[in-house]
Amino acid sequence: MDAAARALSLFKDKKYRAAIPFFKQALIQKPGDYKLYYYLGSCQYKAGRPREAVVNLTLSYNLRVDMKLEDFVHRLRATLSSQEIEWVDAQVAAYGTGKTPDVPAPIEYPQFGLRLEPEVSFINLAQFTAAAQAYTFYANSIQGTDPGYSFSGIVPNSLFGGIVEPVLRMDSHLEFGIPLSYLPAGTVTGKIEDPQNGNSAISFDLSAFLGGLDVILLTGDRPLQFFASIGPRLASIQVGINYTGASQTANGTLNSTVFGGAAQVGLEWEIANNFFLTPSIGYRWLQAGPLTGNVNIGGVTNNYRMEFDPGSTNGSLIAYVPSNAPDPPGMSHFDLDLSGPTSSLTLSALF
Repeated sequence: MDAAARALSLFKDKKYRAAIPFFKQALIQKPGDYKLYYYLGSCQYKAGRPREAVVNLTLSYNLRVDMKLEDFVHRLRATLSSQEIEWVDAQVAAYGTGKTPDVPAPIEYPQFGLRLEPEVSFINLAQFTAAAQAYTFYANSIQGTDPGYSFSGIVPNSLFGGIVEPVLRMDSHLEFGIPLSYLPAGTVTGKIEDPQNGNSAISFDLSAFLGGLDVILLTGDRPLQFFASIGPRLASIQVGINYTGASQTANGTLNSTVFGGAAQVGLEWEIANNFFLTPSIGYRWLQAGPLTGNVNIGGVTNNYRMEFDPGSTNGSLIAYVPSNAPDPPGMSHFDLDLSGPTSSLTLSALF
């Protein structure tokens, strides 16, 4: 059985990938046979190789006019990138010359890659800010009876984090990523100077570990492509507590595991072959649920939940209750919200 007969037999059996090399061999023997180009292009299309299919189907209708086939090829061309179309046209133009077109082969997909993404985020720690303001108001209100009493505190409003993201680029306009990030959200501090009753200081170290999935859509063609991404996040949020008072100390770590999300838009610039620099802006949704954990107070460790007490009369809006107890009257779960806009500059590589 010659190559053409073998190829047609495989084609009829729908073994398209297996038929491709036999059709190519048959075309060496019959380079002007439009049917062989048609069958080869059809096999390549069925095998998920659209740019090669466009080349050979184009050669088929160039050798014998077929308006229906030409219309199909035009629609298939519309799915290709500009680089792929340039390559296709070079192959068609070189037909019969015996020369290899001097056009780089289109990129093969899928491509695996890795992103390194330093990130600046802006946050609004509203309840920590309210607690600091309450302490300041309380300090001012008792100046007459305790003139040495004063409060100073710091509540961060931004953080600098880092993301490592393995990515899989399915084609020139679609990627999937698995972002893994660490966000050191900063330290909230408060210090009370009280000559009458003794000084005290407290700090809350805030951090989060995140993992998730991103769907990334790109428009245009390399080297400059705009993109938009969105995806869910699973986060483990920690609050480390360290309190030192005149007669008591407390320390411990509270935790919360929550679902959130993130979205980004930006510009992906290919600065070298398969190396990209990507400025972007976005927004992250990340709000902790109940913060619970072991806290040692005065040498005794118990499991507590962090609460917000807006009715406090001594400036202390942050309280701790046993983690399995209901919210005391007037109190609610402490609202730790790390949501906010983000800005980043990413370096990535595809392989």
